[in-house]
Amino acid sequence: GGSLIIEDPQAQDLPLDLLGHLVRVIAVNKPPGAILVFLPGWEEITELHNQLQGLLSKHSCEYHLLHSTAPAGAADAAFKIPSAGTRK
Repeated sequence: GGSLIIEDPQAQDLPLDLLGHLVRVIAVNKPPGAILVFLPGWEEITELHNQLQGLLSKHSCEYHLLHSTAPAGAADAAFKIPSAGTRK
């Protein structure tokens, strides 16, 4: 497994549409495994989630939206192994 880190401290706006397409390419073309994306806030998290639901609607995926304001225990499901053929 490899990692891809895109970091630009000078960036003002995140290209969430480009990021959504990148996640789709990874999800569709790479071996099984989880994809972890760090975003700066809840607005970006929910926007990317909405995009991915459309971009990956024909693929079996689990989404775990995590944020510091989430209730205690909300992250537990993110650590469980998904069923075979499901991308997390």
